[in-house]
Amino acid sequence: MTGERPVHRRGDGGSISAQAAVIVPVLLLVIVGFLDLGLYQRGQQIVSVVADHALSAARLFGGTTANGVEAGVSAAQQIGGSSLYDLNIQITSNASTVRVRVTAKIVALLPSQLATVEAHQTGPRERYVPVAQVGP
Repeated sequence: MTGERPVHRRGDGGSISAQAAVIVPVLLLVIVGFLDLGLYQRGQQIVSVVADHALSAARLFGGTTANGVEAGVSAAQQIGGSSLYDLNIQITSNASTVRVRVTAKIVALLPSQLATVEAHQTGPRERYVPVAQVGP
C-alpha cells in the first residue's frame, strides 16, 4: 500500500456554485418583481381614492372644478405622501356630469410601463330641481 497515489475523482464538485449563480439572480428578480407589483397596486389604489375625493368635492351643489382639484391634492398628500409624484388631476364638467381623471407616477424598482398609474371617476352633478306644484 505504500507508494500508491490517492485517486482523484472528477465529480460534481463546484456544480452547486454554478447552479446558485443561475438560480439566485432569477429568484431575486422574481422577488423584486412581486415587490414592484405591490407598489403598482398601492399606487393604483391611492390614485383611485384621490379621484373619488376630487369627484365628491366637484360634484357638490355649488362645487367647482377648483374645489375638486384642491380636495384631490389634499387627499394625495394625506394618503400618498411621497410615494406619488407628477400628480395630475383633470376635471371636466357640464350641467349634469362631472368627470375626473387622475394620473401620477410611482416609484418602481424595475424599469417598466407600470411606473404610471391612472384612475377615472364619473358622477352626476348635484343640482336643485324645484318640485312641481300639485293642485290648483
